[in-house]
Amino acid sequence: MQDVTPTFKAHAVQDTTKPVAQLLVSWLKQFDPDIVFFTIGVSTIGGTDPIKGERNTISSFDQYEYVDESAHLLDLTVERQTNEPIYSAARAIADLELENTGQRFTPDSDPTIGSYIKPKRPVRIYLGFDREPQEKIQIFVGELSEFPLVDNRRMTVNMSAIDFANTIWNVPLEETQIYLDKRSDELIEILLQAAGFSGDNYELDTGLNTIAFAYFKKGQKIGEIIEKICEAELAVFYADENGTFRFENLFHYNNPPHDVSVLTITDDIVLEEKQPDVKKIVNVAEITAHPRSQKSNQVIWRLPSAIQISSGQTYEFFIDYDDPIVTIDTPAGYGSHTSSYFRANTASDESGLDVTADFLVSDFTNFAEASKLSITNNSGAVAYLTAVEIWGTPAKKVFGEGGLYYRYQDDTSVAEYEENVATIDNDFIQNTSFANSISQFLVNQRKDANDYLELTVRGQPHLQIGDLVTRNSLTYYINRIVTKLNASDGLIQELVLVSRNISDYFTIGVSTIGGVDIIAP
Repeated sequence: MQDVTPTFKAHAVQDTTKPVAQLLVSWLKQFDPDIVFFTIGVSTIGGTDPIKGERNTISSFDQYEYVDESAHLLDLTVERQTNEPIYSAARAIADLELENTGQRFTPDSDPTIGSYIKPKRPVRIYLGFDREPQEKIQIFVGELSEFPLVDNRRMTVNMSAIDFANTIWNVPLEETQIYLDKRSDELIEILLQAAGFSGDNYELDTGLNTIAFAYFKKGQKIGEIIEKICEAELAVFYADENGTFRFENLFHYNNPPHDVSVLTITDDIVLEEKQPDVKKIVNVAEITAHPRSQKSNQVIWRLPSAIQISSGQTYEFFIDYDDPIVTIDTPAGYGSHTSSYFRANTASDESGLDVTADFLVSDFTNFAEASKLSITNNSGAVAYLTAVEIWGTPAKKVFGEGGLYYRYQDDTSVAEYEENVATIDNDFIQNTSFANSISQFLVNQRKDANDYLELTVRGQPHLQIGDLVTRNSLTYYINRIVTKLNASDGLIQELVLVSRNISDYFTIGVSTIGGVDIIAP
């Protein structure tokens, strides 16, 4: 829950309170590094200085110069949702409808902003209540995702925006990268820094999963990699309402202060409650993974047959490996068979003179799964490259070609509702005990019909994804929030709630092996 005053909370549950929204758009994308947090006595109430709240630093999105378009706002929808049912990422989108009677938002119409009404314009949205003192909180920051849709008949314009996380989601890696024995949060920090962000822009829990071998290929999208890292331990990565990137592990909401219900949802604020949806049940989890780990230095490739090389000729060829290679020894002249080497003779069957000393490796370039070898014959006569042996440390599949497979089901739920399977195929899952933990956690949250609720309530703008709430004496956490503000409905929210069963995790020396405690990742 965002940090708000008791008065704000009281207004949120009153049906006579008038909600107010503020929409700020940086049409010109002008950057002002001197913008600071809202300061009493200095900043203008209702102006564009961001309110500090729980934040310690200004983000880049805060420091654009914004235009207040609140007076034109007709309809507002902000949706924030965690991936379902396998947690990994939460994304937020906003849909806006504005009145356009003066053609202000028609592209190329307004003399000031007309030529700047286009995608990638920063957007900030605030919500609050029209009571004194007026208090608003930011519920969205992002950028316009497409060109506006102008309706000349209704004299309106519709715009869509996507949250700050989208700025990294499709950023490709510039180089192939291999990392050994890194925790989830360490890898995510590396990726965020590769995208140009500093520690002021993110807050990361300590990851529960240590990945023995992480292989990111050139061109892979940073957001997609982060999503897989999170999925492997059911963590969540997202940009919050203020644009701060957050990585929250599986235990994040089990610990204070997040383990306390922030709101009891009573009938007087519930506008609609849908019946349990059997399709949302998860009573079987199937996990597949092909994790890899670095092995000792060994032979990873041998020359299959002799190669004839003319005098003075440089022969170049590519070597493909069966596995990604962490380290590779550069081949040298024939010696002991404990490192990469080559051999050359005047005869293809190695029966002639040994001319290895007259051969020179002029280039040996390594990639994760291949090498380029260039070798020159300086012997003064035709000779043969009769042997090449490349040594390196390969990252081999821990469970062989079949990989890791783990299945967990709740027999009682399956008997009552039949099988409803959630599948995870993720090579960052390292072992069977980890697969056991996350599969049990996933099933335990979703195995019964009343583990999943859909409610429409009177709007509570301060609620956040992951908040623990109470409904009919049961606790749930918020998995989806759709906030709507319009003339017909006022301020309402559609909530998706998922049960939160706080499990005792397996602890060496405390829990009974073979007992009921879940094995901690």
